[in-house]
Amino acid sequence: MHYDIEVTVLLSFVWLVGIVAFVWSAYCLMKCLRHTRIGKELAVKINPFSIFLESNFTEVGNVYRVKFLKYMNIGIVSVILGVVIALLAEPTRKTYPVGCNSESVLHHFYSTSQSQRGRVLQCHIIDE
Repeated sequence: MHYDIEVTVLLSFVWLVGIVAFVWSAYCLMKCLRHTRIGKELAVKINPFSIFLESNFTEVGNVYRVKFLKYMNIGIVSVILGVVIALLAEPTRKTYPVGCNSESVLHHFYSTSQSQRGRVLQCHIIDE
């Protein structure tokens, strides 16, 4: 089963944005944790919800904290958007006949027949 090329490109773009956002948010989190206020280091490392409190970080740490939260939200939204796009595009997926999903299949060709069936899927298998 395969999606149309437009849906595949859209899903690839959405997932790529999500991956980049998650990687960048991890970088911002590491930079944020390096800039904690004196005396709050242990509290920040133990309590995962301390990332939401700006009183635990210096000015530089707060800048990276805001960037972390922003890019984490972008990553989460892109994952949700990718799932929604995949679910909405599910009815449009193409199904191929049994045997066309093997590794020996190199190309799937569509040809239009004159019969009442309309488009006929042909699966060309090339033996090496």
